[in-house]
Amino acid sequence: MSDQSVVTAMTQAVELAQNNALAAIAATKDLSAVKTLTADLNKKDSPLNTLKSDLGKLTSVDDKRTMGQLLNTASQSVNAALLTRSTELESLEISARVAREAMDLSEFTTRRKRGHT
Repeated sequence: MSDQSVVTAMTQAVELAQNNALAAIAATKDLSAVKTLTADLNKKDSPLNTLKSDLGKLTSVDDKRTMGQLLNTASQSVNAALLTRSTELESLEISARVAREAMDLSEFTTRRKRGHT
């Protein structure tokens, strides 16, 4: 396989891995799922990290540079999406906790009646 076809295949693989990661992030429903997904996406054998290790298969320095930049951009967008989703879910959990723990502290004042009732 020529370097150009390898670069094309790697580019498609990076885009697919990034899209799959972003879809998985969007599908998370709670913070524990985000934390688990963060660990899975940052593992050594995650799709994006596996593609980073495949950079050594390229012979051209320019191709390595281009693919490295593409992989870094994909990793940064995935990490930004993880951070954003984590922040969103933290806000939702705090709002839900505040609503659940809300107490009515209003006082009802009544006029005192004079004399016998």
